[in-house]
Amino acid sequence: EQIWGKILDSILSEYIRSGRPLSLFIDASTCPRYYTLGILGYCLKSGIAHRVTISYAEALYPDKKPGIHGIEELTFTDGWWKAIAPPSLEGMFSPGKKRFFLVSVGFEGWKTMRAVTRADPDRVSILLADPGFNHEYAERTLDGNKGLIDCYKIPEQQIARSVAGDAIGAWKVLTETALERPDKENVFYLCSGTKSHSIALGLRAISVGYPAVLYNLPEAHKVVDIRPSGVFWRFDISSLTVPL
Repeated sequence: EQIWGKILDSILSEYIRSGRPLSLFIDASTCPRYYTLGILGYCLKSGIAHRVTISYAEALYPDKKPGIHGIEELTFTDGWWKAIAPPSLEGMFSPGKKRFFLVSVGFEGWKTMRAVTRADPDRVSILLADPGFNHEYAERTLDGNKGLIDCYKIPEQQIARSVAGDAIGAWKVLTETALERPDKENVFYLCSGTKSHSIALGLRAISVGYPAVLYNLPEAHKVVDIRPSGVFWRFDISSLTVPL
């Protein structure tokens, strides 16, 4: 919250100094989702920015390693996750409606399942990075989230699939599949997959207005040897309601 306040103060100071809507650049590869989504949502919805450009580097991840229970998937975090909404992406809530979770899934499947079951949703769908950054990542992600799929009996038609690094393509898939039922359900987007898919969920939430986007704040982060693959993405998001 303190860091978010400093970021927002810096942006607001430049906005006041310039006297016009800003053009912002975010390197999402090194920026936590909370800040990326907060800047994207707050600045576009408030008119502070007319354009937000986001860069993202695809990653190469280590192989699975031997663990206490056999071969185990790598983890990036320690402890419990706390699901919090970035600023301006809190969505709408009606006490009389059921709860629907659309979850972008990644390697940390058991932690994702723990976060979802704690929220106790009535229905769950997933956004899967398929194809992944390489041919085996989608299979690893499915294996890691089999428990979640089985627990909530998620059918194939409730699994949205999109290229792992393409935020705009994933946004398009989410728009075309339209897995939400806002007339009957409160909608929550849980960001547990790639950063590009988290950006897609944020863009979908901004465009339709009603979903709450949830960031998984861990107790601690682990140091993991992740390298760029050499493939880089650039996303240019412009507001049609904010003047240049």
